[in-house]
Amino acid sequence: MAISEAESLAQIPLFSNLSSLQLRKLQRGVTEHRYEADTTIVREGGRTTTLFVVIDGTAKVGRKVLMSEPAASRALLRSLATRLRGE
Repeated sequence: MAISEAESLAQIPLFSNLSSLQLRKLQRGVTEHRYEADTTIVREGGRTTTLFVVIDGTAKVGRKVLMSEPAASRALLRSLATRLRGE
């Protein structure tokens, strides 16, 4: 038996605690997109109402950090980048 799209979403840690009903509602709003390597999806400062979830492959997330920004801000960005890579 093939796995349903809602069950597939449940395999993603971000959505793993959702109920079956919540997963089905979420699935109705999901649109799958495939991107070629090195494609820019969103630029810094750009606006989007989309949540991107990488199912397969990798994504590079970057932000220009000014040296005048507090060290704590730079450390937070490094920490977030590490978590996004799954390390």
